[in-house]
Amino acid sequence: MSSTKWTTWSGAKGGADDTKVSNEQAHSGTKSIKFLTTASGGGPSDVILPFGGLKTNGIFTMEMWMYVVGGTGAYFNWQGNAVVGKIWSLDAFFDPNGDVRFQLGTGGAINVATGSHPKDTWFKLKVVANLTDNNWEAFVNDKSLGSWTNPNNAVASMDIYPTSSNSKATYYIDDVSYNYEPYVALNLDASLSSATVRAKGLTGSSSPATIKIKNTGRTKITKAQVEWSVAGGPVTTENYNSLNLDSLKESAALPLSNNVIYSGGIAKLDFKITKVNDAVDDKASNNVRSLNIEGVTPAPYKKIVVEEATGTWCQWCPRGAVYIDSLTKLYPDHFIGIAVHNSDPMVVAEYDAGMRAFPGFTGFPSVVTDRRTLGDPSGVEPVFYDQIVELTPVKLDLGSKFDANTRELTVEVKADFIEAVAGDYRFNLMVVESGVKGTTSSYNQSNAYAGGANGVMGGFELLPNPVPAAKMTYNHVARAIMDGWDGFAGDLPADIPAGTSYVKSYSYIVPAAYNISNIKLVAVMMDPNSEIINANEASFDEALAKGLFTATKDAGHFVNQLIINPNPASDIAQVHVSISNSSKVSIEIVDLMGKVVGKKEYGVLSGVVDLPIQTSLLENGNYLVRVTQDNKFQTQKLVVAH
Repeated sequence: MSSTKWTTWSGAKGGADDTKVSNEQAHSGTKSIKFLTTASGGGPSDVILPFGGLKTNGIFTMEMWMYVVGGTGAYFNWQGNAVVGKIWSLDAFFDPNGDVRFQLGTGGAINVATGSHPKDTWFKLKVVANLTDNNWEAFVNDKSLGSWTNPNNAVASMDIYPTSSNSKATYYIDDVSYNYEPYVALNLDASLSSATVRAKGLTGSSSPATIKIKNTGRTKITKAQVEWSVAGGPVTTENYNSLNLDSLKESAALPLSNNVIYSGGIAKLDFKITKVNDAVDDKASNNVRSLNIEGVTPAPYKKIVVEEATGTWCQWCPRGAVYIDSLTKLYPDHFIGIAVHNSDPMVVAEYDAGMRAFPGFTGFPSVVTDRRTLGDPSGVEPVFYDQIVELTPVKLDLGSKFDANTRELTVEVKADFIEAVAGDYRFNLMVVESGVKGTTSSYNQSNAYAGGANGVMGGFELLPNPVPAAKMTYNHVARAIMDGWDGFAGDLPADIPAGTSYVKSYSYIVPAAYNISNIKLVAVMMDPNSEIINANEASFDEALAKGLFTATKDAGHFVNQLIINPNPASDIAQVHVSISNSSKVSIEIVDLMGKVVGKKEYGVLSGVVDLPIQTSLLENGNYLVRVTQDNKFQTQKLVVAH
């Protein structure tokens, strides 16, 4: 059976991207269209239903019945251009767990309408797109999932492509219908066609907002008055007196005179057109628009680390650079971005290998947030909001000293545990540099966004492909990961009481080519699941100004100096410590699997002492030397080489 209305993505019927009519399920009659996949990328079916041409005004309504088999998902999209593959005006995901998510397609991966759908039974799916007023709404079994403004306010066809989050999709489509009501103009009519503001912001922060006004009548609009308020609070009046809108023309984005301020929790941002050309227009229902905004309050001391897998060879990686830069500037006190390069001059092999080994990693660009979630850079902001509110048991701080002659940087990371924890907790320290430039072609950035064919991307659409090295500046570049991707087992005691503090010291030779004024130090604490539970960062100058905690006799720490000599060692090494206050002291030797291979109790000590380690009894390799005073400790790496 071949349809005269349906076609395929390729345009060829009966090929790999076609599908068949099935008699396994039916909402009415005896047959339906079946879609099935178990492939990780979905497909190969890719079926198109044209909607009778491109529609940019009027009201378009589509209904269809769906049957999704339990344990699997479903997907379809609407195309916003007569030629498929140019603009996705809508993405609809039916997840294996029963969730439904509508997203903006080419406009972004933000959920604009959500709900649930039944499994193993037929349900009705309806989408109504008021293209004149740019007001879209989705329904499951006539229950609204939400309404939204669409930056791609156009409809041309539906594309059904089997895919899902678990790579399993089995579903049936039946009784598909659509209706189009052409636009009919009133005399004087303005529509508040869109309002744009960040959906979430940190509590107390603010964000600019814009609106667009569309002339949906016959009379030219030259001016409009708009009122807006947050949570029913004070009303602000905006007067836009320089409009020049003929019928069906939409204004450019019109800024509000004041930023929108985020209070804690969810609040409604209301807009209303009150006058058009100094008069009341002929239709009130399209004069209003409301948005929900949410103020998110970060947990005390909390910062989020986002590690980005990137490379100069990667044509889509400008997306990662744009999002990491943007969020770093937007949330400077809570967001820490690190660009981990692959197969280019900025690669740190050990760091790159750790990124690529993260569970689920499939390609570039990808971001790992707090070593917990993997995703695309465009989707990192919602993850940031989810995780920034979670309490952390530890507060981190950094201090340093620098020898300008040898360029040796000594960094101490201080961990103050607010809550008691147990298990294998580990420090780590990353060295990050911004403002990195190169002169060779290996610093050219491949750029899929050149020319704007793949949309706007932070200015990369205005640059060539590749972007020459002379025009590229790389920020947040990972220069070193001091304890490797996983950190060191046995870094901290297995049981850590609340109120205790620990220091770990690092030594790093800053290469002469690195600009110390552009360096940041990122300290993290990982839990027994290898997830980052908190982090902190300091610029080179900030850490230097703070100095070393052990040198300033910080109350949480004990040794003014900890030196192992010789290091590497063959027969014997001396652990040189300077102890400020008389305390009970012990030394443990820990291998890189976390096993204690040697321990010595020294009783109560004070002053400058040298404590020997018989390295001749140890096998070649790397160890941690942990010097403990009461319930506080400091570690240094020891290399044994016979």
